[in-house]
Amino acid sequence: MDTLTRRAFVKTSCAVAAATLSASSSGVEEVNAATGAPDYDAPSQRCVINVQGSFATDYAFINHLRYGPSCFGPVGQAFTGKSDVTWPSLIDSQGYPDRVIPNAIQSWGGGCYLPDSVNYGATGSGQFYALRWKGSATIGTSRADSNTFFDVDVSRSKNYRKINSGTFSGHDPYIVFNFNGTNGGLPVLMGWVISAMGSGGTSNFPREFELYRIGKTPGSGDEGDRNAGRIFRRAYLENIAKLNPSAVRFMGAQGGNNDGQCRFENRLLPSSVGWAANWQASPVYDRTSGTNILTLPEAKPTRANPRKTPVTMQHGELVTCLVSNATVRGVGAGNGMPIANITIVDGVTLEVTTAKPHGANSGDFVQFGMWKGMVKLHYYAAAVNVIDATRFTIEVPSTEGYPAFDPSNARVWSYISLNVANRGAFPICDADGQTGVFAYGLNIGPGYRTFMFDKTISTLQDGKGNRIPGVWVTRTSQSGLPLEISTSYINELQDIYEAQGFGGPTHLWINIGAFSMLSMDPDYDKNSNWASGAAQVILSGANGYKGLHPRCKLFMEFSNELWNLAGLAFAQGRYLSARGNFHWGGSDLDVISMYTLRSTYMCEDVRSVVGSTDRVKFVLGGWANNSGAHFKNSGNAQRCLGTARFLNDPLNIWGKSVPPISHHDYFAIAPYLTVPGSYWNKKGTEGFADDAAMYNGSTPYAAPDPSRAIDNFIAQLNIGSGQAGSFYYNAQVADHAAAMQALGKRLIQYEGGPDWPLFGSVYGHAITRPESDFLIGVLNGQQWAKTWMECLKAWSSNPGFGMPAILDLVLVRWTFIPASVGLLLRHGGNNTVDAYANRIENAAFNPAFQAMCDYNKGRA
Repeated sequence: MDTLTRRAFVKTSCAVAAATLSASSSGVEEVNAATGAPDYDAPSQRCVINVQGSFATDYAFINHLRYGPSCFGPVGQAFTGKSDVTWPSLIDSQGYPDRVIPNAIQSWGGGCYLPDSVNYGATGSGQFYALRWKGSATIGTSRADSNTFFDVDVSRSKNYRKINSGTFSGHDPYIVFNFNGTNGGLPVLMGWVISAMGSGGTSNFPREFELYRIGKTPGSGDEGDRNAGRIFRRAYLENIAKLNPSAVRFMGAQGGNNDGQCRFENRLLPSSVGWAANWQASPVYDRTSGTNILTLPEAKPTRANPRKTPVTMQHGELVTCLVSNATVRGVGAGNGMPIANITIVDGVTLEVTTAKPHGANSGDFVQFGMWKGMVKLHYYAAAVNVIDATRFTIEVPSTEGYPAFDPSNARVWSYISLNVANRGAFPICDADGQTGVFAYGLNIGPGYRTFMFDKTISTLQDGKGNRIPGVWVTRTSQSGLPLEISTSYINELQDIYEAQGFGGPTHLWINIGAFSMLSMDPDYDKNSNWASGAAQVILSGANGYKGLHPRCKLFMEFSNELWNLAGLAFAQGRYLSARGNFHWGGSDLDVISMYTLRSTYMCEDVRSVVGSTDRVKFVLGGWANNSGAHFKNSGNAQRCLGTARFLNDPLNIWGKSVPPISHHDYFAIAPYLTVPGSYWNKKGTEGFADDAAMYNGSTPYAAPDPSRAIDNFIAQLNIGSGQAGSFYYNAQVADHAAAMQALGKRLIQYEGGPDWPLFGSVYGHAITRPESDFLIGVLNGQQWAKTWMECLKAWSSNPGFGMPAILDLVLVRWTFIPASVGLLLRHGGNNTVDAYANRIENAAFNPAFQAMCDYNKGRA
């Protein structure tokens, strides 16, 4: 292994930094020889689009199974019995079982979304699916509710047997069928279960499961592109090409907010059985022993997975194992249990009184959250000796010097730890890197779970006030769309542009996860560096896949929204805050310093392997509604110019005079638009309920007046404060753009679009069904399309601007297909929609989508 010590890295990187910072892509602008003015690297004016993960219902992939939910792994309770052989010990390097499964329950598989048969694939439509695999297997779905659910075209199918209405078996089969499943016009989630594998040698084990669309003849539908080795459906890419985005941002597909991938050698490869789970990254571990205090034997290498347990704890090492037992007696499940009092009993004993019955048994381990007062107990873990329902005692190294108990936010929760291969027990924490896992009420067993060891954070104290480094982090993503596949997306899209004679280039934008290995990390190895490894794979290609099309650039951003503290769905900000607190000391929520330090290392690590090239652009992310309109003295200014922690840290080898933005090319924000909070609850005219009544023609209105109602809503979007258009796209954006110009940089967007809900509740107001119809009508109206385009034109009119953004086409906020939400609400609201309308794919898009397409036309 080619390793670098921290000192050696710092020494060598100084030379790299000095060289790279002299180039324009590193933050010191080149000068126009004729004018003497800075020659800014102008970004595209076309929009950015974000794509989503394995639960997306835009039907992007030719093989619906390859990136379907949970594809592929154990189904239900299979492979979890006390005498079962565990799943990781049975699979090969691609994730397929490669030996006979001795367990009583052998089921494995995954899921995928298909369009409702009213939209595609029904008998008589001339549209079909092809199901095929190599080897012998039985595969089926419990969704089948009739014998015609799968209506097989017998004349075109071979090597199969239809066992019942939803199940097929065969060896190297090719099964063509109509699909007659329905879900009220909404996408159908199909769970596929595989079992009954052959045992006649390795060639008989099943592999390469495919489910794709085909027409009436061989090679029609998606089959021709499948045979040509393409990955993405042409109908999907043609709709993206119609939009002609400047970049596709793969944050949602690459691992999401809580992307826990650390060491590059553990990344998911394109050869994997599925791209929604990574069972191959960890050494092969069996199952834990114990309850709450868990132990796990060392790994047992297999022929397919020879990885061994590291001799000593390694930063970024992975453990995927079967947790045998459920956590029990959850003291303080969900934010911890309040403590009423703590008294000193003797020199080593404390008596704890909880505000509610604690539920612990003597011998159980608990952990304390003590941010004030007896701070030596903060993150201290100890076994309890129960006195009664609300009292227990614990032992500490010494009670000498303990101050009086401070009840403010004093908490206690069950302590959960893991000891792998007898290398020492370390706490298990959630994805935020700072909270004992049971404080959030997470039951980590029974079942399979992945843990990642992190040496840069601490959630344990020794009782003397000293933090103990090392945490097993769970509930992070360890998979993501393989880099080669993200690159293929851009390359295949470029093929569409070339075939139609216009459009593009569309650049590839990836997010490097908060946990990713960088050269500032412990146990560093250059082959483990996620950022530099990703850049090399994307630009040069790997594993038989081509590198990024020469017209296209690579945008690299460190993590996502590292200002957002909205619960565990955005744990990455709290994780970096926790890492910063352990690095610098303290207990604040500084979401800027460690982020900018790691983002800087991402930039320079990549430059150290690809050089100073115009093909790679580095993005520093910020907060759109941060501290009002002005960049000066805002959190965004701290992100760009550096906090005291960043500037003074020894790891900042570039010196105090080089701010974070100097290492980056662009600063990105997400100016989502919505109406003021007061609008939702305002009584009478000029309030939401009144406008909805006007739209629908309900009391006090005698007849519907949709146009006037929508105009009223749009007027709220132009109020000059909050997330309104006139605030973002005039006051704040102009101010931030000027600041970026002064720094020789450009302001771009990473996300954007409308930010109001279409159903549910908002600001305490429960949205009724007629009110949902009104909100859907707003997004479907020409007024909204015009208003949004005016915002984008205001954005592009400012010097130094580029790349306005939208979140996605189909999911989350339904920016472009609001009519589908009405269908969803009529059929129970299962939170899943697609872009079909009147049996036509991509026909549900609203006027704003066409306006966005028109906006992008003719723009560089």
